Amino acid sequence: MTREVKAELVGGICIIIAAIIGIFSFNINNEKDNLLEMYEKVCLENADLKTKNLDLQNQILSVTEENESLKSELLSLKNSKDPDIIESTNKSNKKVSIFDLKTFKGEGGWHKSTDDIDYTDTYDNEYVTSYWGKHYAISENIKTSLPIYLLDNKYSVCEGQMAWSKGSKNIEGSAWLEFYSGDECIYTTEPISADSKILDFSFSVEGVEKLTIVRNATKDMNDWDTIHIVYPYLNLVE
Repeated sequence: MTREVKAELVGGICIIIAAIIGIFSFNINNEKDNLLEMYEKVCLENADLKTKNLDLQNQILSVTEENESLKSELLSLKNSKDPDIIESTNKSNKKVSIFDLKTFKGEGGWHKSTDDIDYTDTYDNEYVTSYWGKHYAISENIKTSLPIYLLDNKYSVCEGQMAWSKGSKNIEGSAWLEFYSGDECIYTTEPISADSKILDFSFSVEGVEKLTIVRNATKDMNDWDTIHIVYPYLNLVE
């Protein structure tokens, strides 16, 4: 092989090698640019996450401080010697069951529900700890036996529930409650029947000294045809 041929071969090989190196250099530079771009993107996302994390920490700190402030205020109220604050704190939502009260006059007429027919309504809902009472049309000659309770202006609200007993499922008519302060009717519940679901009611008894409760109905009093109503609760709230 002549020198000229060898020189040409060496030159060609050098050109090929240079081309290969150039290609690798381009790929490496391109990959480097991609990596730099990804790095910058991750840095930006990390900075955004740090900002969000800082905001959350500030919110948590604010809520914690507010919670501590409320605890301090509540403790201050509990330790207060102000008579108005003490009375307001002690009276907060205290409830008394009318079923546990003795009547001022008349007879209560509430009965503890002991049989399933007494504490189950027509929709098969059971109120095991309930009471029940008879409802019938009230006439003038039996008004003297109606239960009267001494509230002595201590309570703000009367609340209760009433449902139609399964034991009276075949009795027609309707029943309701009437509440009197003296001779004034201050509240009447909606009438319910055997088709009615449980009824919730609530009304103000502020300023009431004596409360009379009338269990009224469209049916006359009759041992075999008297409506029985279930009372899951009947409360006075201070």
